[in-house]
Amino acid sequence: MVFGQVVIGPPGSGKTTYCNGMSQFLRLIGRYECAVNIEELIRLSDVMNEHSLGPNGGLVYCMDYLEKNIDWLQSKLEPLIKGWHDLLCDKLTAVHLVDAHLCSDPGKKLTKELCEVVEDFSLVNFTTLDIQDKESVGNLVKLIDKTNGYIFAGIDASALEFSKIAVRQSTVAAVQEKYMKNDDDEAVNDNDGRQT
Repeated sequence: MVFGQVVIGPPGSGKTTYCNGMSQFLRLIGRYECAVNIEELIRLSDVMNEHSLGPNGGLVYCMDYLEKNIDWLQSKLEPLIKGWHDLLCDKLTAVHLVDAHLCSDPGKKLTKELCEVVEDFSLVNFTTLDIQDKESVGNLVKLIDKTNGYIFAGIDASALEFSKIAVRQSTVAAVQEKYMKNDDDEAVNDNDGRQT
């Protein structure tokens, strides 16, 4: 099975830094091997020099070029997966990078209320990341593995096994929610109603 991440975000949000750090982390834990390198088709540095473009304009040009040559990408991916369609449907996780100030500045459109609505309906997970901290990257990899199904890859497809994993993960979340302080609370109550 093939699992992957589609990394998106506005200019300057850290996409290149993220991809570099994530690939290093996954390589160190033995889970990453570059199977397809777009630089075999087109190189960003060449595009920037040839067309006098900055990094963002160059990336847009490269993506347009890749789209026009999608058959090249398809031919590279087909030997790796059962079917091209499978990759596009099942096993990708979108990682949208946003600079932290956009989430914390009340003047920005991405407000706490909007985040809560999205999280309440399990549409999106929000998390913080320090790409230079291996624990932070490891926690993100665990979340990505859950969203794209990687955690289930080595398990027999029995409902019992899937439910054991889901219960285990929801138990950790419940413990964190119950005993961790949040910004609105002065203290957290234990089972007996005592503040801790």
